[in-house]
Amino acid sequence: MSVSSGELQRPLVMAAAAHGVSERIAAAGVDPGEVLSEAGLEADELQDPTRRISLSQYCQVFEIAAHKTMHSTFGLEFGSAFHPQQLGMLGYLAISAPTLGMALRKFADYLPAHQQATHLAMRTLTDGRAMIEYAILDGSIRSRRQDAELSIAMLLNVFRHCLGPRWLPMAVHFMHARPSGRTRHEELLGTRPLFAQTSNRILFRQAELDCAMPRRDYDLLCLLESQLGKQLAETRACSDIVERIRHEMGIALAAGACDVDAISKRCGVPSWTLKRRLKQRGLTFQDLLTSTRIDLATRQLSRGAPVTNVAADLGYSQVSAFSRAFRQWTGVSPREYLRRGSSTPYADAESSAADAEELI
Repeated sequence: MSVSSGELQRPLVMAAAAHGVSERIAAAGVDPGEVLSEAGLEADELQDPTRRISLSQYCQVFEIAAHKTMHSTFGLEFGSAFHPQQLGMLGYLAISAPTLGMALRKFADYLPAHQQATHLAMRTLTDGRAMIEYAILDGSIRSRRQDAELSIAMLLNVFRHCLGPRWLPMAVHFMHARPSGRTRHEELLGTRPLFAQTSNRILFRQAELDCAMPRRDYDLLCLLESQLGKQLAETRACSDIVERIRHEMGIALAAGACDVDAISKRCGVPSWTLKRRLKQRGLTFQDLLTSTRIDLATRQLSRGAPVTNVAADLGYSQVSAFSRAFRQWTGVSPREYLRRGSSTPYADAESSAADAEELI
């Protein structure tokens, strides 16, 4: 199976966000195993709510489920039935806050510990309204309608937990185009949404931010905030150690000694600690070594470096071995990559990053 640098660095999400999706797929008469397999996931990967899965694969599950069940609003329906506490600590943090405003702010503050590469922000407007907006920032995730609709529906349930089941938003906006045919949007959202907008957002009355949450619990809030704060720090530290390992791998490859013991020594940590930190990121040492080789190879070839030099810098004693590996990674030979110039998988990854910056 070919591996790309971009695949290994894509963001993750807690499996809790997909809690109950297999049951909902099965209830629609479709084999959930078939849907998960097509998205590149195994059923047991969703059993542990604290396990991290690929955000891209998570989004694919709902897109594929909508197609196979022939329910175009599959994500919307899933999100509408999803209670905040099903998200685990993040959901309980929100419902333990003293007010709706605090619940939404805490949810946005700690969302990165639950779901990476995601924008969630709340702001007040000058006309007495307020808004909360949501977007995935990973530009490589192109199909995201189902995620947008289920996420907005989940957020609406935080409002309704505080304001009651009959509460209605002032407006709901979606970035994707208006779906064709009849849908359940107005029924489930409580308003007729606008499509092809600049962001996915909920507009509501600013005064509602001061409404008290019915299950507010200051002690629980402090406990959960402490735990989520640690997770947030670990997530950031994990990203930092991955970049450090990649840097050391680049040096070690050229020197000809790039096994886990050599890299652990260079990073100043025991090998078991290094493996554990990579596991937290959903990686193995071999995954990261392959990713680093792809990254170094494509960068050097893009600068016009001779194939023989690139092979040597990546620790290959024979150019033929490097060429076979490069073809497995990218689908083309190193020389064909040079001829094609920027029309490569690597260039696509950089274009996706630019797309994400535009969303920000």
